[in-house]
Amino acid sequence: STATPSKLTKYWFMRVGSVITGVLPICRCREPTDLQSPRSSLTPKPQPTDQISKPRANPKFQYARIVKHRLVFATVFAATSALVAAGTTTTLESAGANSRPTTTLPSAPLVTAATASKLTSTVAASTAISKLPGTTVPPVSTFLSEKTTFYQSGTYYIGTCDPQENPALAANPEPCLLGDQTSSRTIVLVGDSNVGNWAPGLDFGLRAAHYRLAAFFFAGCPTPDLVYPYSGGTWPDCNTWHQMVIAQITALHPVAVVSASGPWNLGKVTAAQWTAGYAKLFALATGGNKSVGRVMLGTSPVFAQPVPACILRQSNPQKCALDFSKAGNPYTSQTSRNVVEARAAGATLIPTSSWFCKATVCSPVIGNFLPYTDINHVTIAYSEYLSSVLTSAVLKAAHLS
Repeated sequence: STATPSKLTKYWFMRVGSVITGVLPICRCREPTDLQSPRSSLTPKPQPTDQISKPRANPKFQYARIVKHRLVFATVFAATSALVAAGTTTTLESAGANSRPTTTLPSAPLVTAATASKLTSTVAASTAISKLPGTTVPPVSTFLSEKTTFYQSGTYYIGTCDPQENPALAANPEPCLLGDQTSSRTIVLVGDSNVGNWAPGLDFGLRAAHYRLAAFFFAGCPTPDLVYPYSGGTWPDCNTWHQMVIAQITALHPVAVVSASGPWNLGKVTAAQWTAGYAKLFALATGGNKSVGRVMLGTSPVFAQPVPACILRQSNPQKCALDFSKAGNPYTSQTSRNVVEARAAGATLIPTSSWFCKATVCSPVIGNFLPYTDINHVTIAYSEYLSSVLTSAVLKAAHLS
């Protein structure tokens, strides 16, 4: 049998985690372990046949501390499905090729990557969009199902390598190998589920630049390398993964290490401990070698509610926009924290808000793109749209161009 909407709702809210609930996620929210074998970190496979996670049947989830919000997706999707049936929303397009629930990595991107000038102009115009375009990427219809919504996310793109889905990988981390797998020059991308925001774009960008990309990530496990003072759920596995992943990274002799992180409330972890965890991560992952580039990708925008659900129930998508100029906005604190983290780690920070936002306003629609799958995770298509700008920024920050 297939997964029910209620189970998928529970899964997605544990993916989203801390910003909505106000606490660090503490539950174990895994899918069954009937995954394809993770790709070897040392034995590249031909790009067209590299495997990523596939749709799983009958997932079993254990979850906690999400009662307040766990029915939001189910309620909104039910309501918006009814609106579509009544003909009161924008005409929906067929999911077509953009759905891509596939077991192989694509040989070509879904979309053409934007130039820097094109991205700037498209983002600048985005805050004036008052109605959903007739055709969007991904199609609006893909967000009427929680399962197909997940298929649009970068977390799905590299899901095979996630210990959240394959518990054995906590003690034996292996990366998803992307980019140019024939290259002897490896760039490591490491972090939490936000690694998926950038992996699709870097996959194609680094193929063209002739670098291999090794993506290590653990959804629901914070990026800083420290012992998290929590018991139960996935926290023991998170701590184990941090202990074990360093050896796997250094074995690849990377020319650069790039970190990615989603929004986190610190909970019992102090700000000083959190920052020190970033310094430790980069020091160990680079082996203390100053010739290895250190790069931190800034956190992508953090919305107050799942973006697809909001735009489907609003006639004007700008009612779902994020304005992080307002005092106390979580994204403001995240971007400020990024600066401190990068400085402590000796890493070059790449702020990412300008790829999504005009000044401090982030539209939920950019051009004809729907960039978000929830409050913070980016669609595969938009990550690929950023490919050229993203790859250039990473190579420049790592002193590789």
